[in-house]
Amino acid sequence: MLCRRLAGSIPLKFIRYNSYIPNYLRPYQQECLAAIKNTLSNHDTHKVAISIATGGGKTMIFCSSIPLLRSLPRYLNDNANGVLILVHRTELLNQTFETLTRLKSQGVEIGQIYKLTSKQTGPLLLNGNTEPFVIVAMVPTLARRYSKSVFDCFPMEQIKAVIIDECHHAVSASYKNILNHIWQGNGIAGGDFENLCTLKGSDNMRAPYLIGFSATLVRNDKLPLSEIFDKIVYQKRIDELVNENYLCNLEWNLVNVGLKLDEIETIGNNSKSDYEIESLNDHVNTPEINETIIKTYLKFKSNEKFKINSTLAFCVNKDHVKTLCKYFQINGITAQFVTADTDPISRNSIITDFKSGKIKVLLNCGIFTEGTDLPNIDSILLIRPTKSKPLLTQMIGRGLRLHHSKEKLIVIDFVEAKELGLTFEGKLGGVKPKVSLLGSGDLLQGKHSKYDIKLPADVEYLKIVNYKGIDSLLANESIYKEIKTKLTDWTKVKFDTWILPVAGDGWFEIAQGKGCNNKFTLKYRSRYERLGKHWQRSNEIISGTLDNILSKWKDIEKQQREPVLEYQKALMKMMGKPITPKQRGYLDKTIMGYVEKNARSALDIEKFKTFLNNELDSCDRAKAKTLITSFINYGGASVGWWVRKNMLSRNADRAKVTNQKIIDDYKNQVETGWGSQIL
Repeated sequence: MLCRRLAGSIPLKFIRYNSYIPNYLRPYQQECLAAIKNTLSNHDTHKVAISIATGGGKTMIFCSSIPLLRSLPRYLNDNANGVLILVHRTELLNQTFETLTRLKSQGVEIGQIYKLTSKQTGPLLLNGNTEPFVIVAMVPTLARRYSKSVFDCFPMEQIKAVIIDECHHAVSASYKNILNHIWQGNGIAGGDFENLCTLKGSDNMRAPYLIGFSATLVRNDKLPLSEIFDKIVYQKRIDELVNENYLCNLEWNLVNVGLKLDEIETIGNNSKSDYEIESLNDHVNTPEINETIIKTYLKFKSNEKFKINSTLAFCVNKDHVKTLCKYFQINGITAQFVTADTDPISRNSIITDFKSGKIKVLLNCGIFTEGTDLPNIDSILLIRPTKSKPLLTQMIGRGLRLHHSKEKLIVIDFVEAKELGLTFEGKLGGVKPKVSLLGSGDLLQGKHSKYDIKLPADVEYLKIVNYKGIDSLLANESIYKEIKTKLTDWTKVKFDTWILPVAGDGWFEIAQGKGCNNKFTLKYRSRYERLGKHWQRSNEIISGTLDNILSKWKDIEKQQREPVLEYQKALMKMMGKPITPKQRGYLDKTIMGYVEKNARSALDIEKFKTFLNNELDSCDRAKAKTLITSFINYGGASVGWWVRKNMLSRNADRAKVTNQKIIDDYKNQVETGWGSQIL
């Protein structure tokens, strides 16, 4: 079966059962409404959030919830019958209005439907009108400077429930101002929205129900959604929808093009940032990589088993979108792009041509992560690196909708995005933003990094790692958890490598393969000196899965028990003894050399020196020996990993080495909760 027909595409018979939960909905959608009903009818809270993965039918659920919400009294003789639906994009406004209109025409008790636009001048409803109504409104319309005149268009005291689509945006000031107007319009006076929501007794009972829906109920900044909502009452993940055949499956193809992004830290200048965009553009938007993307696309396009016809590409920024689009076009591929600068008429025309198949490749940057349904997408090019799992999930979700023209979604990942995974639990807490303190060496100075290698002319030489199906992809996520639990006696020396030293100058090494797949190599390595230079011998013992490696290690461990114990005993004798001057000199020179080369302007070098001196004061001889072994044998990658992990991972430590001007700037920018936690 290629496609399960969507509920909204068949005639509906609105049959009430179980208190206004309609049977035309999918089972999980009915479960969602039941969870809302149980929470609100028990008066546990008036403010609930729901997380439904992209493609799970959020619009159908909240439009279908309207009769249910009207049926739940907040207090005795509650006669309010109005519902306000807040959206933040024109596409969502039109989509919601069309869904409501269709449901009403098929017998669902929606009531009068109004679309509140920026051109609204007169009242929507006459005073004293008791007929049920639904208003779909754009947040920018209600939040504009003269919003009071807009609010006069409808009787706020009749608003029984407020539904917020894409509610992860709801902590912004514009949403709070709107909710403040509505709460006060219901006769709840005094204070701002947060204070109004903490009122008890009869005031709290009069507050409208507040229902939030989002595919990504997580924010990448410090603003907690708990400021708006009290409880998450239902969640449905993307993998569950795939396994239940409500979304199509996917095939993930990881293409190694020489990018190395794990050394670039996230930044937190605003809620939508993770990598520094301009630096990314310099690194990703190169002739070599753009050429490789075209060749890779053509390789997949020419292979009949992939059946690629409609491709959506996620790029870094506008410059990247325009440049890459030209590459597609000059190679005979019908491609177009959409950015925030594209006018609405052109945008609609491009989307129409893409849906009809006239345009084969549609490029964008941050436009099609929310709000637009393009079910014909059968392939996605991930060329926009991100450390945000919600953003990645939104991008992939664009292509998972069922469509008669496809059996599965083909993901072509140029940026190792699969490391993030696609599953997460929604939460109402925020994540503190971070200032970027260290970069990745030459890349930050506008030069090529050592990883920015010239790519081969023939795409056949590219390494492509394939994951067939979402279960295969998600199984890879569990490998990281397994590593943490099973390599407890080993020392991690860089992102993908662990070692266990033995007596003498040797050590065992477990290294993970490129692309973070379940392929590992176990080696014995030794170090010796020849003609005044250090050399390494490396003997591979076995390659395979982590289980294969650990099984083999059990056999080796019995033979190597004495050398391992001998090394550990020698190390134990060093514990608690002061670091030697020679050790301290080496560590100070090596760490400061790395930091000075890679420091960003936010890092205060003098503060870092003081911090490092304090760290070395508390470092004993055993710890110093372990660090020196790692740094000598694994170089800058090991130094950088250790600095980030041990000196810059804690918020309080980051505050100690951050430029004071940056701290002062943040004090002026943040709304609440300032402290070292901002870093």
